[in-house]
Amino acid sequence: MKTPAEEKLDALKNKFGAVNKIGDGRSLFHIPAADIIVYFRYSRITEGRVPYAFYGLRRKDVDLMVKQGKTSFLFLLTDQPDKNAFVPFKRFESYFANVEASADGQYKVLHFFRDSGRELYFANIGKFSSESFTHMETVLMFPTEQKTIPELSHGQAQSLVGSIGIHKGYGLFFPKRDYAEIDRSIVDFSKVKELDYPESSAGREEDKILAWFRAWVDATESGDLGKVHSLIADDAVFLVPGVGRMDKAAFASAVTRTPETLAQFEFEGGAEVEEVRVSGGTAYLWTRIKFSILEKKEKKKTAFSGHSLSVLENRGGCWVLIRDANTVTPEGKREQ
Repeated sequence: MKTPAEEKLDALKNKFGAVNKIGDGRSLFHIPAADIIVYFRYSRITEGRVPYAFYGLRRKDVDLMVKQGKTSFLFLLTDQPDKNAFVPFKRFESYFANVEASADGQYKVLHFFRDSGRELYFANIGKFSSESFTHMETVLMFPTEQKTIPELSHGQAQSLVGSIGIHKGYGLFFPKRDYAEIDRSIVDFSKVKELDYPESSAGREEDKILAWFRAWVDATESGDLGKVHSLIADDAVFLVPGVGRMDKAAFASAVTRTPETLAQFEFEGGAEVEEVRVSGGTAYLWTRIKFSILEKKEKKKTAFSGHSLSVLENRGGCWVLIRDANTVTPEGKREQ
């Protein structure tokens, strides 16, 4: 009798042909026709007040997925097929780089099946909703020829899901702070419902943080150095890769695009908000940054990417930046 992993592996072979094992284990496979990697793990469901499945991800297998640099999935199998999860590894890859595996060389994973929804818990990383992680049908829909899989921004994902919801006749609303990011060419806003309850004070403050962020982007891109200074506290500290500590004046001058800068360089890309949290008079803002700079004279283009974690403080009713650390570096110069 075949194991659940062997049955799924047969389905992959029927769809794509050759399936190649990677590494010294028996669970990691590359599918050349779709150029993706699938990592099988299996657990029986432990029943109780909150049923759960428990998995161990071998550190050497996780390292191999990172090294391969391909689109990869964690296929978390159970003895109850309706509780299987097909998890995009890219969603969690960065977290594994910052935590140690257990003494047995594995990262521990719990998958909880609550009445309110499903949650994945990665030890020393955190909990994440797994409601959107579908089953094997996801990978079986991949074409047999290689294609680039686009990455969607938060606004694009909301727009896509929202347009599907409207088409199916569901009631739909978006947080007002996200309205500007919704693609109205595919979302009929006449069918978007207004929230019929007041937003929390934390929600209102989050809106102010997002307004601060938009003002920051507008000011730095337009070269408004005075506006940039107004958004930063005088005692702010910035931590920058390859530079170290910078003060308000130095950092503001470095990130503001002056007319002279724009005459020499062409910029593409920008930053997207990943998370905002407010606690009293303090808040943090996590952004994902990806952009490129073209030297117009030399025709040389350099891509940069990374993340930024900013701490803001409410001073006199206005939010200002007090601390910021980022990991933005040239993509071709990173340590392997």
